[in-house]
Amino acid sequence: MSKVINFEEKRSGNIEKKRRKFERIMFKNILGAYAVVNDSEDLFQVNLIDISRDGVQLETPIVKGKKGQFKKGEEVSLRIYFTSNSFLPVLIEIKYVQERIEEGRSFMRYGAAFDKELSSFKALESFIDFLYKFAEHSLVDDGSHKVNSL
Repeated sequence: MSKVINFEEKRSGNIEKKRRKFERIMFKNILGAYAVVNDSEDLFQVNLIDISRDGVQLETPIVKGKKGQFKKGEEVSLRIYFTSNSFLPVLIEIKYVQERIEEGRSFMRYGAAFDKELSSFKALESFIDFLYKFAEHSLVDDGSHKVNSL
């Protein structure tokens, strides 16, 4: 008996892997994310892990005596910075909380749903759509072409 391969499923899986890899690079090197703590002027840096049309996965380091430990069901205001001084405000609701230890570091991992009624979500949604389209259509540079000046 031969195994039937679902090429659409395989393609979707490859696109999803590509999207996540691109997101990690973007989140680590380009975007900044901060939570507004206690309705004050204090900001707490959070690390974006994954983003989709429905929500976001983020993490915060576990540091004794530090703010930033969110609870399930809590609404959190995020600022997602695209430049050093411009951001999109986003409201999320924490859906799950998990304490993790990986490679000797302790952190809290959170899954949260977006408040899609917030007007700024439309701009974020366009950005998320771009991430999906980029993953689907982008190509990897194999380095075989040289860059020359004109």
